[in-house]
Amino acid sequence: MYEDNYVFDNSNEGLTAAQLLLMDANLLAVNQCVNGSANGYPCNKVDLQAFLPKADMGGGSQNLNDIWGWTDPVNGDEIAIVGRTNGTAFVNISDPENPVHIGFLPSHNNGSSSWRDIKVYNDHAFIVADGSGNSTHGLQVYDLKQLRNTSPGSTLSETAHYNGFGNAHNIAINEDSGYAYIVGSNQCSGGLYIVDVSTPTGPSFAGCFSSDGYTHDTQCVNYAGPDVTYQGREICIGYNEDTITIVDVTDKGNPVQISRNGYSGSRYTHQGWFLNDNHSILIMNDELDEQQRGINTTSYIWDVSDLDNPSETGRYVSAVAAADHNLYTLNNYVIETNYRAGMRILKTDDIANGNMYEVAYFDTIPGSNSSQFSGTWSNYPYFASGNIVLSDIGTGLFIVKPDWAAIDDGTPPPIQYCAASGNNASEEWIGNVTVGNFSNTSGSTQYSDFTAMNIPMSIGSNSVTLTPAFSGQSYSEHWKIWIDFNGNGTFDANDEVFDSGSASSSVVNGTINIPSDATGSTRMRIVMRYNTAPSACGSFNYGEVEDYTVTFGDTPPPPTCEVEESFESGMGGWTTGGTCSTGTFVTGTPDQVINGGVTTQLAGAQSGTSALFTQPNSGGAGTDDVDGGECTATSPVYNVSSASDVSFYYFHGQRDAGDDANDGFNLEASVNGGSYQSLASFGDVTSNAAWTLQSFAAAAGDTVQLRVRVSDAAAAGDLVEAGIDNLKICSQ
Repeated sequence: MYEDNYVFDNSNEGLTAAQLLLMDANLLAVNQCVNGSANGYPCNKVDLQAFLPKADMGGGSQNLNDIWGWTDPVNGDEIAIVGRTNGTAFVNISDPENPVHIGFLPSHNNGSSSWRDIKVYNDHAFIVADGSGNSTHGLQVYDLKQLRNTSPGSTLSETAHYNGFGNAHNIAINEDSGYAYIVGSNQCSGGLYIVDVSTPTGPSFAGCFSSDGYTHDTQCVNYAGPDVTYQGREICIGYNEDTITIVDVTDKGNPVQISRNGYSGSRYTHQGWFLNDNHSILIMNDELDEQQRGINTTSYIWDVSDLDNPSETGRYVSAVAAADHNLYTLNNYVIETNYRAGMRILKTDDIANGNMYEVAYFDTIPGSNSSQFSGTWSNYPYFASGNIVLSDIGTGLFIVKPDWAAIDDGTPPPIQYCAASGNNASEEWIGNVTVGNFSNTSGSTQYSDFTAMNIPMSIGSNSVTLTPAFSGQSYSEHWKIWIDFNGNGTFDANDEVFDSGSASSSVVNGTINIPSDATGSTRMRIVMRYNTAPSACGSFNYGEVEDYTVTFGDTPPPPTCEVEESFESGMGGWTTGGTCSTGTFVTGTPDQVINGGVTTQLAGAQSGTSALFTQPNSGGAGTDDVDGGECTATSPVYNVSSASDVSFYYFHGQRDAGDDANDGFNLEASVNGGSYQSLASFGDVTSNAAWTLQSFAAAAGDTVQLRVRVSDAAAAGDLVEAGIDNLKICSQ
């Protein structure tokens, strides 16, 4: 019997939304979900209405946990009820772009707990808290009608208190019966502790169910499902650590267990919800299976049309590795909150066949989808306005709104693959990938998206050579490759096509076997991890991940390229200029420069032996790196005769940040003689140099001119380099 393994862990969360906005000129600082971003937060068909930091909701810097909501029946105000480590905050979101913190209710006896849960009945909030410091917490009751006349920022007092139990993990209320079900408490062996709340300010004990021990969470309803034996009776679905346990609680003094069922791979049966009021299908989650089994976020579908014999009918496996936490259902959609993956919306039109698929999301932790305990705790999706509130444990309250018109248009959702990366690629990285006649050399990056590159693969055996690269000392690396043969957006066990078998610092050679039924194109993932066998998803300490597109069988002929400039024979018509005193762009072979642990200049060209780059560095800032102003390189004007993709590689490396606001890097394009538009831009930030692919589309008849600008202004101490290589303009 235990609460769960939750311990807040915000390590390795990666870049924040604000940092991403500063670094990526293509991201817009707007709350609407545009091109996969809402003010820096990853999104799909979900807009950000507002964010309220935890410091602005009373309770100081304390973290958030569970969340619920209430709509005032008199004035229609929508109130988010936000659990905190040390109490409960009440926020008016009626103007969703300008939320107002009304008041903060301290925990009973000023206790503190990572776990707090709230539900609402008859215009009252009922609150429980868990943990050893809450042995006297019991049930807090707060009359929500008082909020109508409460000044913003007030400290609130509980309206009533019930002490029949002490600490408790969760609370469920059947609003049709007027009973609350406290679970995970210090009574009833942690099972269902039943309280009559029909008079909200005078709760009273009604019964107990302890036969199956500890219940982590539950949903209790007046049953209206197809099982005629139990129609009209009150039942609870208990999520009991390793089973789904169904109990008839019609007779509060004598609850009866109907059934108890486990499932393969269970680690911690956490929480679930009926799909709708038909009470025939439910969806549940297991909080620890992602961490302990190394799988992606998994949601379990159950047929409960026969309560005596429920059965699992399918599993939805997400494209990301985050641990799941709380889910609810709305209009036959599943609204999940999955820690570092944020809110995910699943469509269930094929759930009868055990299938669901993702149609929208909003992610409060942009830099990580790993299975660590930070990010979104829960959501409340039942406001009439359509706004959904999310509690992010470490940051605050998010108010978001799904674009239901776009979600429900019947368009199949795009395939989204799980995130994977090394946390540190400055010491070791994937230097070269060769498959058959295809070869790609790249620099130090934690993750590289090379899916714009197509690797033709033959049915049968294909040779592969994998080369590690090191900044200094060599390390032992373990390699694996996966190919998503069925195009379902996941790398399953049978998608693994190569395993080096052990870790080595040497070049690795082998073969990839393609089955005879492989057709079309799909994604291939290559992972190099220091000293340990890697997984296809998630982050790890040292190494790199690269994704490619592969095409099987008869491959189409390569596109016709009007321009292929690899700078092997000089400048190729490019001109240099600017105000810099050193660092003028030249052609040749770059020599790697590492200063203070940061790679500012790469070793070698991206393609061939020559690139266009800032003058070779002789060892110190202010010598012959970029200095004294801005260095520029400008291409000739290229004529595009047919619709084409313009692609090229660039690198930018900078040792220090923050000493001069005029330091930076800009890669720009002018189409048809118009003003230059940014393709990539870095301000005064530390940047590890790595060859990065950049591309854009040009229409037939366009003219295209490219420009690179890199600057290191007057302040001393910086070491700034940049380069480009392998420019192509190829018909689409």
